[in-house]
Amino acid sequence: MESDVTHTDKQTNILFHKVPYDYFDSRGLFSVWSMSLMCQEVRGPLYKVLLPDVREEMQRRGSTVFVKTQEITVYPPAYRKVTPQTPLTGTASLLHIGKTSYGVMQELRLHRSGEIVCRTATLMVQTDRTTRRPRQFSEDRIKSAQAKVYGVKTNFMGPIMDIPPPSSYVHRIVVAHSDIDRNRHVNQSNYVRFCLDCAACGAMDQAYTTLRKDISLYPVRTISILYMREAVARDQLEIISWEDQLKPYILYFIVRKNKEDICHAIITFNIDNPRL
Repeated sequence: MESDVTHTDKQTNILFHKVPYDYFDSRGLFSVWSMSLMCQEVRGPLYKVLLPDVREEMQRRGSTVFVKTQEITVYPPAYRKVTPQTPLTGTASLLHIGKTSYGVMQELRLHRSGEIVCRTATLMVQTDRTTRRPRQFSEDRIKSAQAKVYGVKTNFMGPIMDIPPPSSYVHRIVVAHSDIDRNRHVNQSNYVRFCLDCAACGAMDQAYTTLRKDISLYPVRTISILYMREAVARDQLEIISWEDQLKPYILYFIVRKNKEDICHAIITFNIDNPRL
């Protein structure tokens, strides 16, 4: 994807000259998992350009960063105004940094008008590449990064405590090799796709009381997602989904591998203005 990167003292900016054709769904609308991928691209330069001390320390220690949780909000221009020829501007800024993690805010906007398309808050955790366990930043690196903080700290979701009801919909998949990223596990944007595919099948199978058509007819408003464990190629995953009893436009998802929860997600759909 052709893009240009610039930055200020506290923010990185990417101009995407156009959105790839395969970032759109079967109805020709900008897909949410593609927005998640683009926000990931926006996040990369911030780590390299604005946090060089943190990056140097991690490389020296043999560490990497994993996404722990995300809060994604999608706005109407994403569905009404984004086409394969639309230029978008992405920005990323540091929300906070703690002992083992830091928060990043990413935004996608229409380049010409500045209208917001998508906003994603992401919590990143420093992780040892070998043990896959969290690792603390040094105090010096935390202090240097705190000078780059720009924005308000976000509250991220915790685990879903509800037990899935007996009527829950169950969708099973096998992880493909193409789902794996450079950290040798399923990329976080693919969990968004897994859950939306589950919702699509559940809606077509009449598993929900309100979402009973092609799921692409219902715009996604928000996604909260918590990544708990890793999945790799050829893993067999079970995705369990059910609707909120009081707000049936909200779906809950639990992704399991070998009967262990590896991902929790909550997706809110817009049922008042389905796509025509």
